[in-house]
Parts: sequence; C-alpha cells; structure tokens
Amino acid sequence: MAGLVGVLGAVVGALAAFSAQWWHSRDEHRRHRELRADALRDVRRTACVGYLSQLDLFRERARDVLTSMTGSSGDGRAVAYTRYTQAWRGLVDALAALQIAGPEPISAAGVELHSAATAYGAAVDARYEGGSWSRTGEELDRRLSDLRRDFAATSRSALALAA
Repeated sequence: MAGLVGVLGAVVGALAAFSAQWWHSRDEHRRHRELRADALRDVRRTACVGYLSQLDLFRERARDVLTSMTGSSGDGRAVAYTRYTQAWRGLVDALAALQIAGPEPISAAGVELHSAATAYGAAVDARYEGGSWSRTGEELDRRLSDLRRDFAATSRSALALAA
C-alpha cells in the first residue's frame, strides 16, 4: 500500500511539474510573439515616417526650384535643382524600405503616393527646363497632398495606431 501511495504521489508530482512547465512555456511563447509583433510594428512605423519625411523634403526642395525660377541667378537655380534631385533619390530609397517593410496596404498606398510624386516631379522638371508652371502643376501638388493624407491614414490603420 505504501508503494502504491508513493507511485501515485510521484505521478501527481510529475503531472504538477509538467503542467507548471507547460504553462510557463506557453506564457513565454506568447510574450515572445508580442515582442516580435511590437518590433515589426516599430520597423513598419519607422519606414512610414521615413517615407513621409522624405516626401516632405522632396516637396520643399521642389518648391525651392519653382521659387528659384522667378528671380534667382543661374547658380541659385542649379543649387536648388541639385538639392531637389538629391531629395528625389532619398524618396526613392525610402519607398524601397517601405515596400520591404509592408504590409501590403501600406506598400500599395506608398506606390500610389509615389506615382503622384513622380507626376509632380515631372511638372517641376518641365518648369526647370523652361516650361511654365500651369494649373496642372498646382493640381498635381494638391493631389500629392491628398494622397499623402490618405497614406498616413492607411498607415495608422494598418499598424493599429489609430485611436
């Protein structure tokens, strides 16, 4: 009888130890998943913020080019245009980071926004090359503003940052 009680005690003890280990392992796995999800959300948020920052710099540099066309010297225009093309390259790099970071809704919104930036840039380039800044340029700038706002909203939603 004592042997049976000992065996039962050992079985109950082993089950208790196994259960405790299982619960602990499950909690650790859950915490690990949460940390990974937080890290991924941070990477994605950083890519979105980086893209919007580069877009804003690109637009600022484009405005500098447009402003330089109405009174700056040839050197002033060339400096403004060089800064503008550097900002464009930064925007392209930021888009690549955004597309890699994902998720798909953010990547798609980024591509749409980038298409609008490309069209706006083409109008700025045309103005720099001697063309005029027409109503089309202003419309492209407004479209870029609207798509920027949409991209920010898509990003907040996809990253569960909306309050």
